[in-house]
Amino acid sequence: MLKSVRVSSWIRIGTVVAGLAGGGASPVQAQVPYAKVDFYILSNYNYSIDEPFEPTPVKPAGNTIPTSVRAYEGRKVFIRGNAVALDYSSGFMTEFLLHPTLDACEFGGTPRINEWIFVKMAEGKKVKIFTGYAVEVRGSFAIKEEIERGRVVGLYNMVADDVVAQ
Repeated sequence: MLKSVRVSSWIRIGTVVAGLAGGGASPVQAQVPYAKVDFYILSNYNYSIDEPFEPTPVKPAGNTIPTSVRAYEGRKVFIRGNAVALDYSSGFMTEFLLHPTLDACEFGGTPRINEWIFVKMAEGKKVKIFTGYAVEVRGSFAIKEEIERGRVVGLYNMVADDVVAQ
């Protein structure tokens, strides 16, 4: 007997098969719900009050990352943006930067520290996309202030389960 279970309007936990050979129930496929996040949420604050437009600011004293952004820490999310390849081998990449606009690639301004995400594909995965293409990334979101010589050089990270061209 096949039974669908619906927890809420946005979470589907998949189907359960009852009465298998052992007589018990077993999950067929678990579908992970991804929370939607966008760059407006991630970048709608000044990470550094003293250097609000500096791409690599000095780490500010105290915590300047809002609770609304910290709420995504460690969660499965999906976000849309534009990819900039960091490695590109045989037409595939495993690491790229994701940012909200095309103009940050070549002729636009340098994004602030909270306006891009370092994305690494999950172990064994790679994706065939090109720099500047709009994509949707699904994966685990993390906030990690990476400091080099007293400057913040990284803030947001994702391990991507899937990347889909838009």
